[in-house]
Amino acid sequence: MENKEPRKQKYNPEKIVESVKAWQSSPYVKHLTCRQCETDLAPKKEGNKITLFCPKCAWVQQYVPKPVIQYKIERPSVLKRNQDNYNHTLVFNDVPETKKD
Repeated sequence: MENKEPRKQKYNPEKIVESVKAWQSSPYVKHLTCRQCETDLAPKKEGNKITLFCPKCAWVQQYVPKPVIQYKIERPSVLKRNQDNYNHTLVFNDVPETKKD
């Protein structure tokens, strides 16, 4: 018989909570939503286990998807590549001055 040892946790529960909050506040990803009422889910720590719950209807999801756990806060690569195009200040040189009364 094999000696079965308990599985080691790969992720720190506090880091998972931070990752879920970052995911839910990011404008670049689809938020995790409740299956019943479509409200954004919130992380809840129960011992060493993290669940996602709906603050509106109390529905609970028992797992956090792996991409959410591994999420790093960054802008999408398209915006990184084109950031010079978005950081220009508009200057209007041809606009005539208005007369002050």
